[in-house]
Amino acid sequence: MSDSPLDVRPIYAPPLRMFLSVSSSIFFGRPRRSIARDATEVLDSHTPRPIINGLEHIPRDGAFVIVANHHHRRNMWIGWVGALVTEAVNGLRPARTPIRIVATSGQRMRWRNRELTIPLSDWLLGRVVQFWQMIPIPADPADTIGQATALKMTLRLLKEGLPVLFFPEGARGSANTLVEALPGTGTFLALASRRAVILPCGIWEDGEQLRAQIAPPITLLDGDDATIREEVMCAIGRLLPGSMHGPYTAAIAGESHPIQF
Repeated sequence: MSDSPLDVRPIYAPPLRMFLSVSSSIFFGRPRRSIARDATEVLDSHTPRPIINGLEHIPRDGAFVIVANHHHRRNMWIGWVGALVTEAVNGLRPARTPIRIVATSGQRMRWRNRELTIPLSDWLLGRVVQFWQMIPIPADPADTIGQATALKMTLRLLKEGLPVLFFPEGARGSANTLVEALPGTGTFLALASRRAVILPCGIWEDGEQLRAQIAPPITLLDGDDATIREEVMCAIGRLLPGSMHGPYTAAIAGESHPIQF
């Protein structure tokens, strides 16, 4: 695994025909689409094709949570990561409901030292979330009621035995380095671990290829929210090049050598 994932910045864009087709479906609400088929089509459109390893760790039955870094940058929408994980899970459990992705319902921006929701982004992303049956979580961290509702919905789906993709960093994550997990995510994952297997997943770029590695399940140690957040993010970080460890560099360096694939 290369330790310099940022040397090459290819453009990840879906084919124009697919972009127009999906945009029309989302805007008008029809025809209905399969997120699994859309995932495969978009992944097939890029050369080299994105790749994911560690599929042997995904349970064939029962609930699990894939916790991944929010690998997102200009010319690479986080949807590529969602597509990669969705296709992998669907290939192993095609008869089950596709993995449910916890996704922000709005895009935030910083303006005059204030965090604001970009106009109309809540409508657009809200449509995307609804169309592909994702789990909407408010972009505004002050919306505690909305965030609590999203997390309760996630726990309910896990209780039903469904898989979930969760990004502890939230929309603040980037393709450069890890950032600190959002407050409260540790407590949430501790609750989720009572109902589901927790699988760390590292996302990075190796040259022009988007790559992912799923690790074996982790057992969360007892601790407060901050402790569990660090434990989860270090588990993700060990799957990534050292240059991406960010605020978890010291914690990961203090452990045994990072896993290399």
